[in-house]
Amino acid sequence: MRLTQILKVICIVLLATFALVGCIASSSQIPTSTPIPPLTLDLLKNAEYRYPGEERRVRLIDGFYQESNGIAHTSLRLWEQPIAFADLNGDGVEDAIVILDYNPGGAMGFPTLVIVLNQGGTLYDAAEAGLGDRTKIKNIRVDGKTITLDVVTHQPGDGLCCPTLDAIWQFRFESNKLIPLQ
Repeated sequence: MRLTQILKVICIVLLATFALVGCIASSSQIPTSTPIPPLTLDLLKNAEYRYPGEERRVRLIDGFYQESNGIAHTSLRLWEQPIAFADLNGDGVEDAIVILDYNPGGAMGFPTLVIVLNQGGTLYDAAEAGLGDRTKIKNIRVDGKTITLDVVTHQPGDGLCCPTLDAIWQFRFESNKLIPLQ
C-alpha cells in the first residue's frame, strides 16, 4: 500500500508541475504592448526639430539652440507656454502643439506653430506654420484636428516691437500639413 500512495503523490506532483509549466509557457506567448511614454515638456525641450527654412535638423538643449556664422547669432527656442496636447493623428497617443521661436539675429523673433507627433515614443515634427514677426501667442486650444490660437498681432500704426491687435487664428491638421482656416 505504501508504494501505491507514493506513486499517487509522484503523479500529482508531476501533473502540477506540467500544469504550471504549461501556464507559464502560454502566458509568455501572450503579446504584450509596451506603453508609449507621454510627451513631456522635458522631452519637447530636448528634441530635434527642422531648422526654419531648411531641411536640416537641430537638437534643442533645454529648449534652446544657437549657432553663429561669424557675423550674426541665430537661435531657435521652444516656448514653454502655451503648449497643448491632443491626439492629432488618430493613433490613440497624445501629440503636442508647440511654438518654436526663430531669431535670425537682432531683435526679430518669428514664432512658428509646430505639430510634434508621438510615434511610438519617438518625436516627429510633422508640420509647421510661420506666425509672423513678433506675434504673441496667448493660448492654444485643440478641438479634433482644429487648432485655435489666441494671438496678439500687428495692426496699422503698431511699432514692430509692440503688436496690439487681439485675434483668433485657426489651423486644421491634415495629411501632415497645417492648413490655415479663414
